[in-house]
Amino acid sequence: MIDNSNLIQKIAIRQKGISLLKSKSFSVLDLYAGEGNITANLWAKIAKTVLCCEKEKGKFQFNAPNVEIIEDDNIKLIEKSNGFEIVDLDAYGLVFNKIKMVSEKPFLKERLIFFTEFNPISYNKNWQEKFIDDLLKLNPTAIYFEKAKNSAVIYGFLYFSYNA
Repeated sequence: MIDNSNLIQKIAIRQKGISLLKSKSFSVLDLYAGEGNITANLWAKIAKTVLCCEKEKGKFQFNAPNVEIIEDDNIKLIEKSNGFEIVDLDAYGLVFNKIKMVSEKPFLKERLIFFTEFNPISYNKNWQEKFIDDLLKLNPTAIYFEKAKNSAVIYGFLYFSYNA
């Protein structure tokens, strides 16, 4: 998979999700930062702070005053995700377990979790339906998703709010 394939579609979905936030001042935790394309094209322009995690040393190629990069395994940062209104999980693989972990972390008033779910080898023909059903069990205030041109990918977000 190409790093940040369908970038325009991914940014459009993130803009749709951001419109749900009551607060216009927010921090972003990007757990699969890659080369930094989503951060450079969106997060660095609109977020108060952005913490990016990319485990591949030297891959992240963007620099801005409000952006920090950590080159490490993102599982360590999930434990600290409660300080972020937005968590971005734009991965190359299956992310449900990480979505679940982030959704269970405490947050102040609202949280957006963006995701890319990619299942290159699916033994279950109904994996997309099961994935959506599993997301609904997390009880988000709102959910949005769409399939990429490639049917093995789903993009979307979950919105959680205490003031729904």
